[in-house]
Amino acid sequence: MSKKIISMILIAAGIALLTYPKASEMCSIYLQKKLISQWQAVLAPVDQGDSPVEKAAPPLSPILDPDSEENNPPEEPLTPQEKARQDYLRNHMEGMLKIERIALELPILKSATARNLDISIAHVENTGKMGEPGNYAIAGHRSHTYGRNFNRLDEVNVEDQLEVTDGKNTHTYTVTQKLYVDPTEIHVLNSNKDRKEITLITCHPMINPTHRLIIKGILRE
Repeated sequence: MSKKIISMILIAAGIALLTYPKASEMCSIYLQKKLISQWQAVLAPVDQGDSPVEKAAPPLSPILDPDSEENNPPEEPLTPQEKARQDYLRNHMEGMLKIERIALELPILKSATARNLDISIAHVENTGKMGEPGNYAIAGHRSHTYGRNFNRLDEVNVEDQLEVTDGKNTHTYTVTQKLYVDPTEIHVLNSNKDRKEITLITCHPMINPTHRLIIKGILRE
């Protein structure tokens, strides 16, 4: 191999080494912006608030164990609409959220789609998992019906307890922060691999919302 070719290879390698950090940084920025864009799209239904006139719906009962008598007490036969709703919950739910402070107990659905948010609360995609390192984010509407969905979330305070369960394991988080942020402030969804966090997200105020109400907690171990 000639000295000229060797020199060209060395020069190319040097350039690659010099430009790699910048290219890596640009790639990281691109991926971060893409994730922010996805989160904004997912949370758009939350920012739009909830309709004051809501359709009547059957109660949301825990369906973590379909064979459990406790979850399926004897009752009148379900209508086709109610049965379809219960089946949908069973197929799309990943757990339950319980907040004693506001007498809340709701199914957590697997993705914060507009349909799921019309039914209950839902896990924000591309965020952490319950009980694991990272930031487990849950979004929900502030229904105009008192006590429904995240209607009373603003009554939750620091040191209150948030409990989530997948039917097998129960995880208790202690509230550490209560924030009111602009919808562009996506940093509340950032995660730290060394921390097991939870973030609850809804709109604020309840009518004509302009901001988001954020409740953040740390897993109690």
